[in-house]
Amino acid sequence: RHGGRLRRRHCPGAGRRLASAAGIKSIPTLMVFKQGYLVFNQAGALPPDALEDLVNQVIDLDVEKALADQG
Repeated sequence: RHGGRLRRRHCPGAGRRLASAAGIKSIPTLMVFKQGYLVFNQAGALPPDALEDLVNQVIDLDVEKALADQG
């Protein structure tokens, strides 16, 4: 649906060390990265419509502009 622009990674066996380093305290946790930057992080599942909206927002996100706007 999104033209191959998305990759999904599911790492249940990655271990406590990785979860601790990422600050994961709840399962499931949704973390979205774009160009190596964490752009979304939320514990808990999202309803399908909200997930679709998030995906579209991340696709449209201009990371360079967002970083510049942060100062």
